[in-house]
Amino acid sequence: MKQHIFALFCLCTSFVGTKAWDFALPNQNGDTIYYSKYTDKSVTVTNSGDPSIVYDVDTLYIPESIVIGDTSYIVEALEVNALLYGRVKVVVLPKTIHPLINTYLLFGLGLANDSITDYIVDSNHPRITSLDGVIYSKNLDSLLCFPMSRRGDYKFPPQTSTICDGAFFYSSLDSINIPNTVTDIHQYSFIAVKNLKTLRYPNSITRLEAVGVYGIKLEEFIFGSGLNYIGGAQFGGVAGVLKRIVCLAVTPPVTTVQQFYGSDSLTLFVPRKSIGLYRQAQGWSTFPAIEPIEPPVVSGVNNAEISWVTNAEASSYSLTLYLDSAQTRRLLTLTFDDRGYLQNMDINPDVYTSSGAPAFDGYAAQSSIPSRVRQAHEEETPETEVNEEQFNTYLSFTVTGLRAGSEYFFVRRTYNAMNEVIDEEQGSFETLPDTETGLDNGNTTIDLTPTTATKRLQDGQVLIVSPEGNTYTPDGKGLK
Repeated sequence: MKQHIFALFCLCTSFVGTKAWDFALPNQNGDTIYYSKYTDKSVTVTNSGDPSIVYDVDTLYIPESIVIGDTSYIVEALEVNALLYGRVKVVVLPKTIHPLINTYLLFGLGLANDSITDYIVDSNHPRITSLDGVIYSKNLDSLLCFPMSRRGDYKFPPQTSTICDGAFFYSSLDSINIPNTVTDIHQYSFIAVKNLKTLRYPNSITRLEAVGVYGIKLEEFIFGSGLNYIGGAQFGGVAGVLKRIVCLAVTPPVTTVQQFYGSDSLTLFVPRKSIGLYRQAQGWSTFPAIEPIEPPVVSGVNNAEISWVTNAEASSYSLTLYLDSAQTRRLLTLTFDDRGYLQNMDINPDVYTSSGAPAFDGYAAQSSIPSRVRQAHEEETPETEVNEEQFNTYLSFTVTGLRAGSEYFFVRRTYNAMNEVIDEEQGSFETLPDTETGLDNGNTTIDLTPTTATKRLQDGQVLIVSPEGNTYTPDGKGLK
């Protein structure tokens, strides 16, 4: 794996090299360190790609300078493969280490050794510092290098606004929760992350010049809702295990590329109402499958909006609600045409009239405009000017009259012209419990004051509860 990574970056910086070492001197602890001459006054730490050069200590101290004869050399950097072999856990860096912020020097630190858990920077370094073993800019606003071997999760300091190139290169972290204080993430911040399965950019990121996504176990990559521009992206990379890309932005971020590299083998998930927009957007349209992020059901107190992606071969759809997971107690079945308009409602009287069941309250399912048309209205585009293909991407229907705090089971089917089922989706949902608020002042036949009585919504009806626990309608009629 490391050899592949070296190939990606060997030409990126003059610090990278495999020439023979020039000097070998012990540090303050007597550990021999190998150096290559960089300028007439400086050297870099190296091992020249030689596996026989092993730094076999827990803590390695890098000196500020070395003296060869009459010449003093500043120790300015670690080469990419400087600490490749060995078991170093802690690297102590002097104040002379070159503070590149963009930062291929820090690729060198990241690649140094995958046993490293901590970096310690001399407190007198003018431009970089270490916090809990992580290298930052002096004021902690830029994260420069995270130690390879650190596991678990990581909490960023509140000052962090930038994650630099190579910061989490070959990281062993199991999860990374990037806060919304971060507004700038560089192109190669997360390369060859070893244990991450999901990587999510925060909503605070509005612009990405480019993205390189390479993960050994990475299955999902998420763009935040604030993203409005992406210069380019590479998905898959070294391991090629990435399965899905998620973009939370309602409007597809603008991009100058015709096709994201690797997108032809991935599924893109976007907000349900934006599927049609992504299917037409440059770059994003090259994903072979674009699916909705949202779940198929959004529950209310006495209603639920059930939605589904349209099928080009559909001639009709059906939606059936049950009161049990075994689907023996059918409550009702709704049928729709291929455009999503309600054609028929079949209520099961045996379940509808059963006592004590979380049944349908008899208001009937109210017809709602299919979401294809409603989206056009939201964007203030006359329906006659709407591109049918663009907006005919999903349908939804709101079932009303449900009981609060009850569980329902649904089956949604798609039929072709021969009335054959060509798609089916099953699931369950719970309606929300009753809500309670303070009582508004009003004229009633009983003495209820706002400080002692409460108002609540139950099964679509406003009820007033007295301090004694008695329940009344707003006009003062008591309920048993």
